[in-house]
Amino acid sequence: MPQALGSLTSVLYKGKIYVFGGMTTNTLSVATVQVYDPASDSWSTKKPLPNTIHGSSAVLHTDKIYLVAGRHIDNSSNVSLNTFLEYDPDSDNWSTKPNLLTARGGAQAVIYSNKIFAIAGMTEAGGRSYELSTVESFDFGQNKWSPEASLKQARSGAGAITLVGQIYVIGGSQSTLSNSPVNTIEVFGKIDSSTPAPEPIDPSQPTGDRAILVVTMTTGLEKEFDLSIKEVNDFIAWYEGKQAGSGSASYAINKHDNNKGPFSSRKDYMLYDRILTFEVSEYSK
Repeated sequence: MPQALGSLTSVLYKGKIYVFGGMTTNTLSVATVQVYDPASDSWSTKKPLPNTIHGSSAVLHTDKIYLVAGRHIDNSSNVSLNTFLEYDPDSDNWSTKPNLLTARGGAQAVIYSNKIFAIAGMTEAGGRSYELSTVESFDFGQNKWSPEASLKQARSGAGAITLVGQIYVIGGSQSTLSNSPVNTIEVFGKIDSSTPAPEPIDPSQPTGDRAILVVTMTTGLEKEFDLSIKEVNDFIAWYEGKQAGSGSASYAINKHDNNKGPFSSRKDYMLYDRILTFEVSEYSK
């Protein structure tokens, strides 16, 4: 990296890694935004954050990157923040969104049910710092934060992911001042209401065990693959996960019978932001 930093946050967008804020070795927060391009193995610098910050959490949603809360350290202060910032990586511009209900340093943020969940972290009150068990969510339609069910164990610096309609909150510290780690995992199990119910199956039409997947690219090029239903479902799961803001920017599709020549395998790597639409036609073999 161009600068040694700790307690930073990052997301993947269009094949590049965006790194936000962080803390230097002399314990000062920074406002830098740095981008790593794996294709050219090079770093570049973007427009800095409006304020110096570390211990924030970044999430990607509909081509915008959101920086949720964090902490700020300079020569005179060391405080948790309730700031909520939106970054447009295509225009390299920042904008301010409604503040969180609670200042949270070292919180975790995930996209869930088309909302941003800000989970736990640490804050300050009465001259002391303490860990939080509270959770809040940002509704894009209502443009506001609302409380959610709290964790059973207060913690900061945890890990959080979404998986099959649930949020998993993993580990963390119940007291950063005394470095008291937590070994528990908590699961938030509300069903994602944005997921459509499966369509009923017509019993007169048997479900096939294979399908032709036709992917239309933004260039107008069509790519056709003869795959098993599992492979098609795996592709759809990747696409929908990426659409929700998680997962890798590319997906490898095995070309199977098109593996001509001396190759042990051939794969076509599909880039999420290059896919216009796709069609699935099931059949039985």
